[in-house]
Amino acid sequence: MNYLREVPRELLYTIISYVDIITDLDNLIKFLDAHTILSFDHDGWADLSRQIFPYKQIKTKYEYCKHALKQNLVILGRDKYYNFENIDISQVGQVLKVACGRYFNIILNTENELFSFGLNNHSGILGIGDISTINKNQIYKIQGDYGKIVQISCGAEHAALMNEAGDLYMWGYNAVGQLGLGDYLNRLVPTKVNGNFGKVKYISCGYFHTGFINDKNQLFMCGQNSYRCIPTSHLNSTKKFILIEEDVIHVECGYSTTAIIKNQKLHMYGEVDKYTVFALKTRDISCDSVSIGSNVMSIQDGYYLKIYYPNLGLPTPFQISSQEYQIKHKTSKLKCDYKAIILDNEDNLHIIDQNSKQSYIQVIDFDISGSHILRVEYAMT
Repeated sequence: MNYLREVPRELLYTIISYVDIITDLDNLIKFLDAHTILSFDHDGWADLSRQIFPYKQIKTKYEYCKHALKQNLVILGRDKYYNFENIDISQVGQVLKVACGRYFNIILNTENELFSFGLNNHSGILGIGDISTINKNQIYKIQGDYGKIVQISCGAEHAALMNEAGDLYMWGYNAVGQLGLGDYLNRLVPTKVNGNFGKVKYISCGYFHTGFINDKNQLFMCGQNSYRCIPTSHLNSTKKFILIEEDVIHVECGYSTTAIIKNQKLHMYGEVDKYTVFALKTRDISCDSVSIGSNVMSIQDGYYLKIYYPNLGLPTPFQISSQEYQIKHKTSKLKCDYKAIILDNEDNLHIIDQNSKQSYIQVIDFDISGSHILRVEYAMT
């Protein structure tokens, strides 16, 4: 059985809310075995078609529930090379933060330990100092002392971490200078970026470019600029972080685009593809948070979320369709890549595409890249 296929947390929390006598995991498992109506279909998915009440006989699977309760990382989907759902994540412990790259992933646990899994190739993106063939079904621990880590971010084949002191470390593919280290050499382990930047307070890795904001709200960027996604720079690429703008409160780097929020207004740079340039009319849009994916863009303003599906390949962007949602709580994280995902301040996660909307409760963090999603939930131990 694949224990990483998800048991919906809503079901487990509903069961727990009925029972006062449960004081530990073993008692909960016994209760599930004896009294709930949790059942599974032929493929191992939980059946939620019936109302959930205790004290009714059920068919359940002891080990399945046990793994679902102990593990707080849910892996959904696969990429071109790996089915990430088959990864054994038991060694990671309780997960705190996640970041998804094109064919790899980075995990930070509650013990301040970094782990990686996925395609390593020539870039050494897994951060373990090796570019040899790596077991695709194994998670690797990234060695080193980087201080207390507060953020991780992934691009296509490069990654970044930021610690609470405001230090920035980069590693992986560097062919266009996206690591900002002053050269075009790949880095096999996290490498500190030195410069007169002040303290870094937010980092965003795009496909082949990178941006960060320091404690003075200054925006620095580096990497590929073929599509002019690095504003004010006329170079095709820059191998060092250069000062771009002042008074920036947020930056989001996409595939070949950059979104900047200044004075609660959205500023867009770059191209959706080689035919479609973002219109600078977006400067008139009020915005609290923004995210750009491969073919989705989301803008959150107050309690409203608007999702745009660009008309790729045609001269006018964002004319195919758009959706607007009213949200109940302020947003803590917004990300896009084929789907729009929003995490609110009440730990509710909403996954939205053109045809459906899914919601989850008790979510700590998430990330999305291509067709796979990592979702971190509260550990139930």
